[in-house]
Amino acid sequence: MNSLLSQELKQLDAGGWEGSQWKGEQIPLLSEVIPTVPSGRKLIIEIKPGKVFMPELIRVVNQSGLDLNQIEFISFDPRICAAIKKDFPTCKVLLLSELDYTWLHRIFRPSTNKLIDIVLNYNLDGLNLWAGNMIDTGLIQKCYKHKLLLYTWTTNSTGKAIELSDIGVDGITTDRVKSIKECLDAYFQLA
Repeated sequence: MNSLLSQELKQLDAGGWEGSQWKGEQIPLLSEVIPTVPSGRKLIIEIKPGKVFMPELIRVVNQSGLDLNQIEFISFDPRICAAIKKDFPTCKVLLLSELDYTWLHRIFRPSTNKLIDIVLNYNLDGLNLWAGNMIDTGLIQKCYKHKLLLYTWTTNSTGKAIELSDIGVDGITTDRVKSIKECLDAYFQLA
């Protein structure tokens, strides 16, 4: 990463908005996050639009020491996803989409069939979709038919997490990992 940009990022306060105990918390660089990934766990890296950071990303991931099956990539840009898949063919790469996240998308619903076609055309591994009302058993069946993963973001409600788990999503992104995990563990023990 450009060292000037890294220095600028390190000067930002990434935690003060959350509370005084987090004031001065710095944004970690990917090279600082990778060593914290426990054995047998995954790191999902979201790539923002633009290929300017690709060489540095490739360098950091290749030098990470992690098994590549521990790393997955997501992006809203299918071209970025395709480039990542080319550089890391054994890693899972999923296309992000908002679906019905905004009011505009609630009115003009994007086609999940079109999203699946994009994923298949770019040889990606699945979709990572906003956990709204468009995720249902029909979409799950379409993904399974094409052997695609289906992750969702961002679910902080235990009820929604149970609903998504019940219909068969492969992964749930949450800001409340502990409470969602405890809820799902308890729910599936009872089932």
